[in-house]
Amino acid sequence: MKKNIILIIFVLIILAGAGIWYINKGNKSPAPSQPPSLVAQATYFCNGNKTINAAFYKGEVKPVKPGQPPIPSGSVKLVLSDGRNFDLPQTISADGSRYVNGDESFVFWSKGDGALVLENNVEKNYTGCTTKNPTADWKTYQDQQNGVSFQYPETFGANVWRTQSWPPKLTVVPIGQDPVQVGCPDVYSDLANSVKQYIVINNLNYSFWRNDSPGAGSLYTGYCYVTQKNQKYYVLYFVIWSHLECGNGSCGAYCGTQFENECRQLDRVKDIDQPIQLIVSTLKIK
Repeated sequence: MKKNIILIIFVLIILAGAGIWYINKGNKSPAPSQPPSLVAQATYFCNGNKTINAAFYKGEVKPVKPGQPPIPSGSVKLVLSDGRNFDLPQTISADGSRYVNGDESFVFWSKGDGALVLENNVEKNYTGCTTKNPTADWKTYQDQQNGVSFQYPETFGANVWRTQSWPPKLTVVPIGQDPVQVGCPDVYSDLANSVKQYIVINNLNYSFWRNDSPGAGSLYTGYCYVTQKNQKYYVLYFVIWSHLECGNGSCGAYCGTQFENECRQLDRVKDIDQPIQLIVSTLKIK
């Protein structure tokens, strides 16, 4: 009898311990998820002097059944040069790393050194994006007295177009004087036929004048950029000569010469205007 009581007590103790273990197991909180870890950062340089700063993050590994492809868990944070910001999760892709927002109206797809940016399935605002900095091997002009500098390529031009002088002219003009008259005299002398715009480049406000002067088969184009800081005007002036009939598939005087294809393929916006804006975007004022 005494042995039976001891046995019953022993069994009750075991059952009580098992019950406590089961209750504690059921109430055990899952391990907290780890925050995404930063794995890489990159700046993409796009056409039109636009940039994208990207920070890539790695998330927790998601379990999958044997034979199934891995489920992406990464993400990317983007800061666009037009002021927009995106925090995008990674999705499955055949190649590269693809990141999208909720309705896939914005897609950032990195592949090697480049990135494809789609907005509503169209590549429009950010094109030709690459991590290769186009200004990496440029020279630097410095005016230490006025605390201003800019970068420029060692050479700029081709066989069917060229600069009138190089590097471009930088003029610092005191407030009270006309910056165009002082810094861009050829444009000033023909203001009536010049086009004026207000533009923002690399967070600096510019007044921009462009003057096209055709004649005798040639086209002389003046680019005058004016910004203001520290009670001074800062003026960058470019003058480009090009063959008037080049571009849009025409070859003009270069038909039948070794420069015929270059003349036909000239794209003044891509080959001249955008690189000039890129040079202007490097202007720094202390």
